[in-house]
Amino acid sequence: MRRVKSTPPLTTNQLTVVSLEADQEKILQKLRTAGKGGLRRRSLAERFGWAEQHVADMLENLTLRGLVRERPGTDHFVKITAAGEDVLESAGQIPPSIAESLAKRHALGKIASEFSAEVASSGPGQIDEVIKAKMRKVLAVTGVDRVCWYGGLDGGESLEKIYSVTQPGVPVSPQLINLAEIPYTRGRLTQGEPLILRWGKQPLSGERDEKFFREKRVDSAVLIPSISGSEAKGILGLAPVFQSNWWTRDLLDQLAVLSNLIATAVERKIARHKLLESEQRFRHVFEEAPIGIALEDGSGGILYSNPSLCSMLGYSPDELRGRRFAELTEPEAVKKKAALFQQLMDESVEHYTMDERFVRKDGSRVWGRVNLALLKNVTGSPPLVIGMVEDITERKKAAQELEAAQAELQRLTHRLIEVQDNERRLISRELHDDIGQRLALFGVDLDALKRSLAKLGHDREERQVARLLEQTQELTSDVQELSHQLHSSKLQHLGLRATLVELCNSVSKVHRVTKSIADERFPAEVELCFYRVAQEALNNVMKHSRADRVSVSLSSERGIARLEIKDTGVGFDPARFSKGIGLASMRERLLMIGGNVSVISAPGRGTEIKAEVRLKSLSISSKPAA
Repeated sequence: MRRVKSTPPLTTNQLTVVSLEADQEKILQKLRTAGKGGLRRRSLAERFGWAEQHVADMLENLTLRGLVRERPGTDHFVKITAAGEDVLESAGQIPPSIAESLAKRHALGKIASEFSAEVASSGPGQIDEVIKAKMRKVLAVTGVDRVCWYGGLDGGESLEKIYSVTQPGVPVSPQLINLAEIPYTRGRLTQGEPLILRWGKQPLSGERDEKFFREKRVDSAVLIPSISGSEAKGILGLAPVFQSNWWTRDLLDQLAVLSNLIATAVERKIARHKLLESEQRFRHVFEEAPIGIALEDGSGGILYSNPSLCSMLGYSPDELRGRRFAELTEPEAVKKKAALFQQLMDESVEHYTMDERFVRKDGSRVWGRVNLALLKNVTGSPPLVIGMVEDITERKKAAQELEAAQAELQRLTHRLIEVQDNERRLISRELHDDIGQRLALFGVDLDALKRSLAKLGHDREERQVARLLEQTQELTSDVQELSHQLHSSKLQHLGLRATLVELCNSVSKVHRVTKSIADERFPAEVELCFYRVAQEALNNVMKHSRADRVSVSLSSERGIARLEIKDTGVGFDPARFSKGIGLASMRERLLMIGGNVSVISAPGRGTEIKAEVRLKSLSISSKPAA
């Protein structure tokens, strides 16, 4: 947007305007010093070295502006004083042209005064008619054929006709005017200067403008920029100018006041229209929104409530008016709600959200997610609070059901792990006490048979029995190892340290293992959990990691037992394998005893597993760590 008081770089057209105004000021200075005798047109041309036509154009423009006057019967021009007097005052009479100008100026001043008062008391739908009525009065006072007001001077590329009144039978003005086609006119008007156009009297830079207006059948015109604030918003145009000798500066100033009032009225109308549209949109949203909405005063009292909120709570709008949300909710969180509401009113927070359980009119309960925000009022009146309430009863119910299902699933998972451990213990005992013992006795019988065959000299049969004995011994060893993996009797009798050392020793056959294991006894459920985590982790190291180094650490500090197992292997992406059976089993086991497990790994960067449990009671026998 172009601002009237700004000083942008001057264009060619604007330079022409500035140059003309400078020449006019020089003429005024000369006429001021010449006194009542004035100066001839030719004398001015000779003094400044200008062409007589240029001087004639300058004097005509100054005459139209009411600054100079030609003495009757001579070609002398004199400067009019600030009081409106000139050399003719000695004649004791006011010239008819001046009297006419004064009358028109008075009439225009009255129109402007009436216009201002009527616009102030008119609604948005009445402003157009008020403007047109005053423009018709201007038409009658000035005697021109048409009066138009165009908008779009504030930074647009074209002017659009908004209002127009004409004498009967006069062609209408163009609806749109491309500003690029009137560069001289645009340059003058955007600087906030009124302009009197009379073709053949404009500077050379106005030739393009003259061509445009002649094509539109506008022979002459008075154009007044409409200023609102500091910006030129539009143009008040009067055409044609039949009698140019009464368009004085004072008259142009009166038209400028009227032009500015039109711009202000148009902006006011647009602002009111936008406000009305905004209010209608808000009302539509308020009434049709699927969630409850309420407007509250500064104390939390409900002023307005929409149908959704009324339906949700079972009250009518009149029943809700004046009540507070706190009265409609269960009392558990009243203090918290009051503190948050006060922070909102103090503008410590912009808004807040909380879930509340409302008591409906029939006594039933409904869950709502409440979002409250402060609505600041630019007019200075007390601010309002807008509250939006979403019915989340079904969501809460679904969340509770999901939580219950998850709790049940967790309970079943824990029970499954307990049953699994019991089954492992039973199978381990069966393998050790039954199958293992029977295999051992079978081995003793095979050894006796082998000895008997040797005494009888059956060498071939002896060798076959020897192979069977060797396989039986391997099978016995495998059964013992399987029994130990299913359930370690050492864990029960010797504690976690001994079983971890045994696990590390079995892994050290393939990997280099470093261990730092505190010689402490923990509750049985903690020792079993840590043993299973270590067993799973070290099995993964042997199967998948391809690590050359493994470290195992067991410690307790500040009532927290901690097991850490690290390797330098290939690693993996925990996000992709977080739901693996092994990791899931670790998490569930630790969850059963109130612990947690973390897995840190990345492809090519090894793996670190850390299990922690907060101990409630310990049985500790302190010895140096292994």
